[in-house]
Amino acid sequence: MLLTLTRFIGIAFIFATFILLFFKNKKFAFYYLFLSLFPITLFLIYTHFAKWGIADRKFSYIPGFLNKLRDFPENISLLFFTDVLSSKIRKILTSVIFLSSLILFFIKRENLSKIILISSISYLVFLSIAMLFFDPGISMSSRFLFPLFITLSIFIFYELRRIKIFYYGFILFITFMSFIKDIKELPRIAREGHRFSYSNESAYLKICEYVKSKDIKGLLYSNYPEAVYYFTQKPLKLLPSKYFKNSLEEFKKMCDKREILIVYIKKYPGKSYLYSLKEILKILNLKKISETEDGIIYKGK
Repeated sequence: MLLTLTRFIGIAFIFATFILLFFKNKKFAFYYLFLSLFPITLFLIYTHFAKWGIADRKFSYIPGFLNKLRDFPENISLLFFTDVLSSKIRKILTSVIFLSSLILFFIKRENLSKIILISSISYLVFLSIAMLFFDPGISMSSRFLFPLFITLSIFIFYELRRIKIFYYGFILFITFMSFIKDIKELPRIAREGHRFSYSNESAYLKICEYVKSKDIKGLLYSNYPEAVYYFTQKPLKLLPSKYFKNSLEEFKKMCDKREILIVYIKKYPGKSYLYSLKEILKILNLKKISETEDGIIYKGK
């Protein structure tokens, strides 16, 4: 259940692990799947009926998959070497790792090689399904590629363990590259605070004071739900997306049924795949109830 906190990474990981276990022990694989999905199902039922509702998403084709796929080399290289090195050097080094892994896989043909291959392919398949049909916000970012980075690292370290000098040198190099960026940023973080932090005055959203002070019974929507949630601890839904057919019409139907509040953040750049506030106001009769320099709140019904 903790895996679902990372959304698609966790859910894709569960099904990828199920496929992996299926080749080893079918009975245990289904036992694992049941134990994994049972608490998730209870959580979804609770949020839908008792809390605030599951995000209004339906399966439909989302364009832009090939563009997201082009980000793969850049983002997987960032996981290994961070942006301390130039993009070109990172991609060359990561390509060497991939080619080495491929050569070792065909030479060794061990059980671990099969496990790594099945796990990696399964995860990428489920990740691609989410990108193609479920969420326009998901991409081949470093965050979503992290499980692939883990399996690839395990395989490389396992195969290099016999070459002691190279093995320990590689581990030290990867560790150094992972931490050097954070070490460089520590003074800034200590001085300014986290990007979303009460200690960071430039990050705080004043519009959130209204949301925090009110007992809201209806549904909350925003163009930046994660930012508003950080400062209010109240669950929000994302505004309708242009990637989904009829999402604006469905949003209107929801507004006719339930009381809603739209917390529109002006401070951050607009998300091109979302309908703008102007487009939403055209089809809905909403009342402005609060406005600050960083955001505006509209109420419906």
